[in-house]
Amino acid sequence: EGTPALDVLMQVLTPLGRAWGLFSRTPLSPQLVLTEPLFPQVATWDEQALRSLTSLLMGRFPRLTPQLLADLSQFLPFMAVSDIMRLPPALLANESPAGGHASCNVPSPSFAALQTHSAHMKRMQKIAFAKLLLQTQLLGDVATWPQAFLRAVQPLLPHLPLRHFLQLSPQQIQGLAEGWQNVCLGLAQGHHVAHSLINLSRGAGVEQVHRLGSLACYLNSEELQALAPLRDPQGPVEQRLLACAATGMLHLHGQVVYALAELLRSANLPAVRPQELRAWRGIVPELGVRFLQRLSAAQLRVLLSDLKAAHLTPVQVSPQHPCWLPGRDPHLPKDPCSSQKGGTSSLSAVRRPVQLFGAAGAMQPVHILQLGLLATQLSERELQDLELSTWGALSVLGGLEGWTARQMRALVSSFLRRSGASVSGLALPELAALGHLLCGLHADEIQMLNSQEFSRAAPFMGSLKLSCSERQMEALAGLLTTSSAFGPVGSWGPEIFTEIGTLAAGLPDIALSSLVLEQIWALTPLAIAVIPAPKFTVVFSPAQLLGFTSAQASAVTPQQYVRLSVEQKRAVASAQFEGEVAQDGRGRNQAWARPGPSALALLSLIYSLG
Repeated sequence: EGTPALDVLMQVLTPLGRAWGLFSRTPLSPQLVLTEPLFPQVATWDEQALRSLTSLLMGRFPRLTPQLLADLSQFLPFMAVSDIMRLPPALLANESPAGGHASCNVPSPSFAALQTHSAHMKRMQKIAFAKLLLQTQLLGDVATWPQAFLRAVQPLLPHLPLRHFLQLSPQQIQGLAEGWQNVCLGLAQGHHVAHSLINLSRGAGVEQVHRLGSLACYLNSEELQALAPLRDPQGPVEQRLLACAATGMLHLHGQVVYALAELLRSANLPAVRPQELRAWRGIVPELGVRFLQRLSAAQLRVLLSDLKAAHLTPVQVSPQHPCWLPGRDPHLPKDPCSSQKGGTSSLSAVRRPVQLFGAAGAMQPVHILQLGLLATQLSERELQDLELSTWGALSVLGGLEGWTARQMRALVSSFLRRSGASVSGLALPELAALGHLLCGLHADEIQMLNSQEFSRAAPFMGSLKLSCSERQMEALAGLLTTSSAFGPVGSWGPEIFTEIGTLAAGLPDIALSSLVLEQIWALTPLAIAVIPAPKFTVVFSPAQLLGFTSAQASAVTPQQYVRLSVEQKRAVASAQFEGEVAQDGRGRNQAWARPGPSALALLSLIYSLG
């Protein structure tokens, strides 16, 4: 706005340099080259317009060369996956001046462009370029790729299908040692890299772990035991692993976490300063209730200050509250949830605090917090009597699974009655606090929710495995398609599908069956798993199922799988074990088929000039 349209067009297109003369009747002077990179300016641009423009540009060049793709490099972050998949694989290899033969010993100019702009590319775009690598016949098997070529394509390597990534030899991996710290690896990929970089026959194991940096997080317990046995919670190796656990890089219930938990349990806790406990937060779920009960109030307050209830197991919720929540009943026994795994004992465990407090209506919010998972054992009448006028205690109950439909209805009704709120008046804090309990609203009541507020709560709600009925899920998804939320599904970019998570399972059949490849990739595995089996069979064609990632294909439930046709089952099996990108043969990406006003202005200018 405020910029002449021709100036806008010039700012976007002058980076093309030599490429401009190939599609305009009026070639620009070679001196007119944009010296500033395009991507930092995106904040002031219409990104959808740039995506539409990029798709148009790709269509105006019938024959792309590596150099021409390099000239178009600033548009790489805006390329549709379908456009990437149509690029000739030969673009990734150089042509020899002598006989027109290709060579991979010297990286193509295309890769210099990929290296420069890969940080701004989305995961799905990188997967598509990695697929293109595997289609380049000249390159051969991954194990034969030369080192110079591997260095050029290292940002793409983590996006190869796992079976191809595991073909990298220790020598190839060691030649890229410095670059592995800058890429994001999965657990299996990370272990393959870390294992290739260590030498168990050498001494100085601690030094080897130190050189690995964050890659040490991928070593298994046997490798760590051989290199640097865990002995001191304050040791460099132990601190590195604790940092990995805090960032989620360690498998929560894996052997390394278990070994760290054993080490921390044996520590002299009175001698541990409260601030040192911050580094232990990633191991808290594995430490158990007894460990928390050994901590002083100051230690517990520091340890839990950075945690949410979701980071704790349900039985660990009771011990944390006496430290910083008022109103604890002095007669409440420590951790009544400790016997919840005993089956029938859970009911008797919950009855004891109920007896101590009298009727359920006498329970204060702090008592509800202390009940934790055992609250699911209360009767509907007792749940209706709970004091839920504020969303503090409600958020704890809303974070629990295992409610029956009638229990959820009782809790939602109680909250609305006691708080005086209306369904249409529920805002982001209340919606997020309700969590699983949102399924206590009838489908017609869900339709009354404020769609704008619900769209703000969608990232949280979409992370839950809701136990709503199919009709309720459809009502929730319908809220997201209104003009005050995300608009029609046909206009959604992949990022919206990822953001709404499991809520995508409620989209209409026709919307799910029309998804293009980059939109399908954006569906979370949990969203795949919660789609009702009859619906799953109808909405996904074999071609779409073949485009699933390994994680998505692995998320298909037995109930879904048994209803699939032979062709659909074959596609799921292929996607699960190959994990490769598959073309669905439907041509151009339709996600950007409806450009906004800014896009239309740019495209109109291009047509008038060219």
